[in-house]
Amino acid sequence: MLRTRPIGVDVGNPRSEFGDFEGTRFLLPFHWPDLDAYMAVFRASMQAARQMLPSDGLVPVRWLDGSALVVVEAARANLFAARLEGGEVRQAAPFGMVHAALLVARSDPGPAPMAFSRRRSARHRLGALQLAFPITSPIGAAVGKVAFGEAKFVADMSFVEGTSERSVTVTEDGELVLRLAVMPRGPVTRYSADVWLYMAPGDELLSMAAPAKGYRQFRLGRRAASLDVGDHPAAASLRALAVDRRPVMSMNFLQYAFDQYAVEPVAPCRPLAYYSNAAERAAYTVEYEGLGVIDVHTGLSDALLRDELIHTQP
Repeated sequence: MLRTRPIGVDVGNPRSEFGDFEGTRFLLPFHWPDLDAYMAVFRASMQAARQMLPSDGLVPVRWLDGSALVVVEAARANLFAARLEGGEVRQAAPFGMVHAALLVARSDPGPAPMAFSRRRSARHRLGALQLAFPITSPIGAAVGKVAFGEAKFVADMSFVEGTSERSVTVTEDGELVLRLAVMPRGPVTRYSADVWLYMAPGDELLSMAAPAKGYRQFRLGRRAASLDVGDHPAAASLRALAVDRRPVMSMNFLQYAFDQYAVEPVAPCRPLAYYSNAAERAAYTVEYEGLGVIDVHTGLSDALLRDELIHTQP
């Protein structure tokens, strides 16, 4: 069971009660009730992973052969909701995001996949140390960086949805950051986990609780997914980790949702060098089999794109 209190967040002070962003006060938790998501886990250099760790409060999770592990997750957020101080609920325009992270824990959980058991994962606070976090939403990048210390930056994303492969290509100014493809196979099972995310934006290692649930297809083996890493500066950490392009496992979610709680301090650390930019617009497209490419931003006004938290419910 999560022990993190559902307190709010304040820009510049991530452990206060409310969240102020450009004059609007939000309450935590944030809700992500409808995501189209998939992810894959790849082997990486254990020596490079240990050198990259920003704090003695974390250890790399290891695969059966002693390799470190990197997870790359892609998601299309169809719905994001947050409650204002006065009780109103705000939703966001749809956006895409990709999360690249090193799998870590507070103490050694043993080799994966045994380390992924729910009991052992919770005991050792197994989670993901953020390396890169491209997102198509400028306001989402701003809130994530300032309020939570997340490694978010604005980038273009092209998603392809098919029955044999789901993929996303992330670029900035035409330069490849990464491309992830997952082959959806395997039986469908219920998924429920307490996900821990770790960030190192300054001299304090931060953790965030994100209880997640849904239904997934789980697949082991090198044919489960593929990863291409570009020469873009945002992918420097992945190149430094010598990430294997062939996965050890993948997860394809048929239904996925999570809640986002406040960050908490874990231990002193040295800051990681996260890529950042000042982009105010990003392309976000989805190509479905037989339907062609859909521009998700088509029909949205310029004003809506400038302030994406636009839909208000009573």
